[in-house]
Amino acid sequence: SSVTLGPLGTTLMLCPAGGQGSEFIQALGTVTSWSIDQSGASDKLVLTTSDGTNLTFSPSLAGVVWQWSETQMSNDTVITPNRPSDFYLSFSEDGSVVGQIDCNRAFGSYTSDGTQISMMLATTRMFCGEDSQDTAYALNLAQVTSFVIRDGQLALALPMDSGIIFFDPIVE
Repeated sequence: SSVTLGPLGTTLMLCPAGGQGSEFIQALGTVTSWSIDQSGASDKLVLTTSDGTNLTFSPSLAGVVWQWSETQMSNDTVITPNRPSDFYLSFSEDGSVVGQIDCNRAFGSYTSDGTQISMMLATTRMFCGEDSQDTAYALNLAQVTSFVIRDGQLALALPMDSGIIFFDPIVE
């Protein structure tokens, strides 16, 4: 649970007047410990400085490539991808989303408000084979209503507690 960061630096390009960049870098340089706060909808990273100040970071959909790991349906059915590397999503800060759905590319947009989320996706229309999971997976994605990020995993909830689609971050 202890951590030491440093040395840290930054450029001053495009920093608006009154920015807090130098104070933030200074605070990061005094971090002595970390913890994960699981009290909210999604986990939060908490860095504690030597003077007891907490710097709290919320997880983000954007900037991570999320790979489908499984879907748990409310009737206890668990669906796992035949080829997990063929199923991923990447959300951008501008509201766009791209991904791979089996042999097809996906692209579209998403909106998020707190833990609520909705997606509009279009895909290429290649035939991926008789055993493809592309259609069912894409239909589930079109229905998601909310999300949480817990233990580093993204969970997208289907309506009326009918199921949850789980994703793991792809770490390179």
